[in-house]
Amino acid sequence: MQIIGIALILVTCTLLGYVFEKNEYKRVKEFEQLIYGFEILKSEIDYKLSPLSEACLTASKLTQNGVQQIFTRFNYHLTKREETDTKKMWEKSIEESRKYLSLKEEDYAIISMFGNIAGYLDKEMQKRNIEMLLEKLAMQKKEVTANYNRTSKMYKGLGILIGLIVSIILL
Repeated sequence: MQIIGIALILVTCTLLGYVFEKNEYKRVKEFEQLIYGFEILKSEIDYKLSPLSEACLTASKLTQNGVQQIFTRFNYHLTKREETDTKKMWEKSIEESRKYLSLKEEDYAIISMFGNIAGYLDKEMQKRNIEMLLEKLAMQKKEVTANYNRTSKMYKGLGILIGLIVSIILL
């Protein structure tokens, strides 16, 4: 009976290490999708001259990993027009999408910057501001990827190690 308990502790700790690693991996993938989504948004506004709501709809159809929820919700709020301030609509969209994403607070702070420029400026200014946002997202993605590369093996190893330590203590 004691052996079964120790085995369960070992397996649980190992799985926890893998769960933490998977969250970091998911965050890297979400950054890739965010960059892709904002590139789509920029090209829709710049080349197709699409209104912001249509550009968001296109971005939501072409992105995945939970990121599409941000663009879907923003499109919904833009078409419903319950609010007149696009910044508030963008913030509300981000808030409603949090449960689908593995991003951290500093990531949301970068994404929130889009709300400051959405719908207020002319096409050229929106394009430049989206380009600046893309640069910040790319820098953050580089940092997130480096962090993932540094910590992914550590999370797995720590899960196993903690499981072994607890098992040894219980013996």
